Amino acid sequence: MGWKIASLGIIVVIGGCLTAAAIEPSRPKTASDFALYSIRGKRVHLADLRGKPVVIDFWASWCGPCRAAIPALERIHQDFKERGVVVLGINCNDTKDPAQTMQDLGATYPALVGGDSVAKSYGVEGLPTIIVVGADGEILYRETGFSSIMERRIGEVLEKELAKSAALNADASPN
Repeated sequence: MGWKIASLGIIVVIGGCLTAAAIEPSRPKTASDFALYSIRGKRVHLADLRGKPVVIDFWASWCGPCRAAIPALERIHQDFKERGVVVLGINCNDTKDPAQTMQDLGATYPALVGGDSVAKSYGVEGLPTIIVVGADGEILYRETGFSSIMERRIGEVLEKELAKSAALNADASPN
């Protein structure tokens, strides 16, 4: 009888550990609105971009993986800008000049400054963190760090979102 109670206790403990391990930190599923200024002094408000897919990169100039991700994000910007996709770099936790970093790396998409509070509202725990927001404001993709396949993954998410938007627009047009 004692071994049955001990076995039950082990199962409960293991089950509790598995449940606890499966719980992730709370992260928003809908993009939080924000308004920040670009390195050129232009105010960018996420709400104004509603209806367009948006790629958001939380980065800092001192972060090696962030610097590696910027050229990939520039290629995404160039590949998708004519189709309405917006790429935004949100600089946070930085003491260097983000404009110089963007210029050095050949980035032409908007870089926004003073993004620490926005990063916190998005649950950013490491840099870079890249988030793809759908045209409807839902977060479609999130990745922390940089990998060689990130660019392809983001491209696939954007293609799927653009196809969905095109289908919705085709359904809404009068025949």
